[in-house]
Amino acid sequence: MAITTEDTSFSHDILGRYVCNTFAEAKNSGTFDVVIIGGGTFGLTLAEDLFERSRPFGSAIKPQNYRILVLEGGPYTLPEHVQDLPSMNLAAPGPIQADRNTFQDLPPGPRALRPDNALPATRQELINSGLDKTAIYENWGMPWNSATRFGGLAYCLGGRSVYFGGWSPRYLATEMETAPTDAVKSAFPWPQTVVDDLFARYFVEAARQTGASTSNDYIAGTMHTFFRKKLFNMYTTVPNVVPIAELPDYATDVPQDMGGGLADIVSGAVPAPYAGFKDSLRVDAPLAVQILSRPGFFPFNKFSSVPLGIDAARRAFSDATDKAGNSDKRVMIVANCHVKGLRTRSYTVATGATVQEIDGIFVRSKDSGDDFLDLSGPVQGNAQRRPVVIFALGAIESARMAILTPGVTAAPNGALVGNNLMVHLRKNAAFTVPIPSGLTLNDLELTALLVRCRAKVNGAFVHYHYQITASAQPLGRRRQV
Repeated sequence: MAITTEDTSFSHDILGRYVCNTFAEAKNSGTFDVVIIGGGTFGLTLAEDLFERSRPFGSAIKPQNYRILVLEGGPYTLPEHVQDLPSMNLAAPGPIQADRNTFQDLPPGPRALRPDNALPATRQELINSGLDKTAIYENWGMPWNSATRFGGLAYCLGGRSVYFGGWSPRYLATEMETAPTDAVKSAFPWPQTVVDDLFARYFVEAARQTGASTSNDYIAGTMHTFFRKKLFNMYTTVPNVVPIAELPDYATDVPQDMGGGLADIVSGAVPAPYAGFKDSLRVDAPLAVQILSRPGFFPFNKFSSVPLGIDAARRAFSDATDKAGNSDKRVMIVANCHVKGLRTRSYTVATGATVQEIDGIFVRSKDSGDDFLDLSGPVQGNAQRRPVVIFALGAIESARMAILTPGVTAAPNGALVGNNLMVHLRKNAAFTVPIPSGLTLNDLELTALLVRCRAKVNGAFVHYHYQITASAQPLGRRRQV
């Protein structure tokens, strides 16, 4: 019997029931072409994209009843980014600070953990404090053992995308070298076909989907215009700066995404305020905030993957004819479903090559407990239509899952899994300065700009950037920037 919408002590869970399925419902509904492990930033985005690309229309040849399953370890919690909701005062792990009102880090060593300051931490610190099985800030936890303190993961549908700040700079060509000359990268160059596809199509598609395909119209104002011009005029004096011509030019690639004010200037309908104005738009911070949409629709505003997942799940339900059995519901999202391991087998494809295939998934779900999803059979009765399993758990968790799966490390390039992880180093520097002469403000204003740099170290390109954000009050309130 289908589960109807459930009641908690506070709410009637329409959203949870209409978006998610139980593991039993998914298991009993039939075969899937794609199983995505992880329903966070990338898992839900990929599910929605595959769903839309496989929608049958016209005379296009598409797989019949192409079905996608998403398995997410956490619950459904929020329908969109926390900053698109009324102020919820929902926190995410910040830096380790001795005083939340300062930017001074605590010295290395033991620290007292409480629910309100438990992360960043190591998993052992959480265990010692009895907080390892408690959801911190409602959704956050630390899944792996490490000597390095870390902010953890958001265990919920959408993952960290419902919290993240959304700086989304596009890769530069020198970050994807197809023929590197240095010893570090030469053994593993980027495939030329991948780079070509990214530049020809997927970079722009991703930018449009996240809202990063336009300049910062939504914070455009006196202050932003002032500092954008100042940065542009001094840009070439920044050491190791990447030339403006190599930065993404969305005003040319996707002019339809710009607001009317900027579009009129770029098109020449309105005179530019200064020389090089169109190029100066390239130093705007690439923030994942959608500001425009087609007529009759509201923009997503700050990007998270949850609205995409909701849209795909509900459209899949509307398209389906089997409302009870879900056999033709093409997207199913199972929350509270922890993947414990994968089963593999050798499989010979039509070309005669033998590959290692994932043919089963061991899970622990809220509704079924310990269970198993069998992927060994044909999909839709076609023995050559094999299910694909995609890891979308985040870099460390995906690497761990792959390494623990029998047969993966013996597969071509399988031994490389977990060996090429990178760390994102960040340092915040906060300061105040007087409002510069020539800048007159009438209200609180903001600006956000990005300076990208690179240098060669021991023959290899290294990249770094400056994220510049500032706010200022008009004279007579709090005169600083």
